Amino acid sequence: MRVDPLAVLSEAAGYDDPERWWEDVIEHRGTGGVEAFVAVAEAMEALRAEYGHGGHEDDAVREAHMRLRLREARREFGDEVAVVCGAWHVPALVERTTATADRKLLKGLPKVKTEISWVPWTHRRLARHSGYGAGITSPGWYDHLFHAPDRPVERWLTKVAGLLRDEDFAVSSAHVIEAVRLAETLAAMRGRPLAGLAETLDAVRAVMCDGSDVPIALVRDRLVVGDILGEVPESAPAVPLQRDLTRTQRSLRLKPEALERDLELDLRKETDAGRSRLLHRLRLLGVDWGTPAVSRGSTGTFRETWRLRWEPELAVRVAEAGVWAPRCCRRPPPRRRPRPGAPRGSPR
Repeated sequence: MRVDPLAVLSEAAGYDDPERWWEDVIEHRGTGGVEAFVAVAEAMEALRAEYGHGGHEDDAVREAHMRLRLREARREFGDEVAVVCGAWHVPALVERTTATADRKLLKGLPKVKTEISWVPWTHRRLARHSGYGAGITSPGWYDHLFHAPDRPVERWLTKVAGLLRDEDFAVSSAHVIEAVRLAETLAAMRGRPLAGLAETLDAVRAVMCDGSDVPIALVRDRLVVGDILGEVPESAPAVPLQRDLTRTQRSLRLKPEALERDLELDLRKETDAGRSRLLHRLRLLGVDWGTPAVSRGSTGTFRETWRLRWEPELAVRVAEAGVWAPRCCRRPPPRRRPRPGAPRGSPR
């Protein structure tokens, strides 16, 4: 059976929710330096001593590969190397093993030629409910805590009020002040060091939403999870089609965004005509960044409406489409698109 290390630690501390435990002992402590990293590493070492591989049978091979890559990095850059990995793997990376022993674990595995590229990720894809096993439930909330360490509750509830006002809810500054007071009172009653996500949502429901869960669902979707799309440096490895798409997006002032939005185009304008050509050609390549939508205004043939939303998997489709066209602004070769629902690689 697979072990959830944070669930075990939170249960030992008397919590029934690992996320709430993490908030209290890590996020709300506000400690700088490496103290938190050292404490978590020690906890993981104790858990691995108790549970072994914890149900993750393939970890020994994965961690052997990680140690080999770490040795290469230290030879190239010295000992000051930062490793970004799951906390569960930390004890294995500091374990004293030989390169020979690690290579022995990898011996016999089939070799697969691969190329590496970075893909901008979204908060929605980081959320655990989207299927990402190492994800978290509230990426937008933790992003807020990271960027607003001084007054997290006040700033968070101000964000919530702004969102609700944008959706035509009657929310004033007085609502924010009262919600802050209620959230802090709830935290004190529950014995928490600082009001967390649960307390702020309870306060928003009571003070700003008249007890309704409908606006709370909006807050969870837009803020607790969020629609933020990450960025990768221009120097990151990318296929030629992706590089050309990035240049074209910049020249057409058409920025990829995780939030769904409608785009009205006037094909008599050069920039809008270029945007239309780009979106149509991407659809021919199977990259459905935009889908045609019904126009709200004019029905003339010089008008187009598109519904845009960028998802991380579209970057993967761009990489796959590189075999059809190295540049997105050239006319791609004839290609039949797969039938709806047909698996990739099936007859078309």
